[in-house]
Parts: sequence; structure tokens; C-alpha cells
Amino acid sequence: KGMLADWQVRKVVHHIHGNLEAELRMSDAAKRVNLSSGHFSRSFKMTTGLTYSQYVIQARVDLAKHLLQTSEAPISEIALMCGLSDQPHLNRLFRRLVGVPPSTWRRMMAEPPANAN
Repeated sequence: KGMLADWQVRKVVHHIHGNLEAELRMSDAAKRVNLSSGHFSRSFKMTTGLTYSQYVIQARVDLAKHLLQTSEAPISEIALMCGLSDQPHLNRLFRRLVGVPPSTWRRMMAEPPANAN
């Protein structure tokens, strides 16, 4: 009770992941599943364990990780591709969630694993 239906979760998650480069307002997500913003906010957190904004930030950082590993794009461009205003914004969010800045993480992921011998 109080949780989103599976179809509502799928619809909102699909919308978030398909529009990470854009502004993602909670009110727009609530409208997509025919709920008020307040009810949607409570139900989304109850269903996912994260607030809507936490979920969006996590999805953006996950996209940034993917782009850091699979492209040579500058971090400033990656920030924009992830819907963030600038590189310092990505740096703050990335460091908060991952523990290191994106540039350090990219280098760590590019290094071959240490020899286990």
C-alpha cells in the first residue's frame, strides 16, 4: 500500500533514463503516472528507497561512469550529456556518490588490474 504500481515505476524509470540530458522535474514524472506531486514523491521513495532527485542523480552518475569508460569525451562534455550544468557540478555529485572525482575514476578504470602473483 502506498507504493507505485509496476507499470508506473517502469514508465517513470524509462522516462528518466531516456532524458538524462534534460531537466527532469518531479512534477512532470508525477503527471506521467497520473498522481499529484506529493503522492508521487512519497510513493516513489517507498517503492525505490530513494527520493526522486536522488534517483535522478544516481542515474546521471551511472551514465557519467559509462561515458567515462567508453568514450574519450572531455569531462565537461560528459557533464552536459548527463544533464548537469557544468563540470564542477558533475565533480561534486560524482565525488559524493563514488568517493573520487571523475578524472581519478577514469584513470583507475583504465589501469590494468594488479598482478595477483
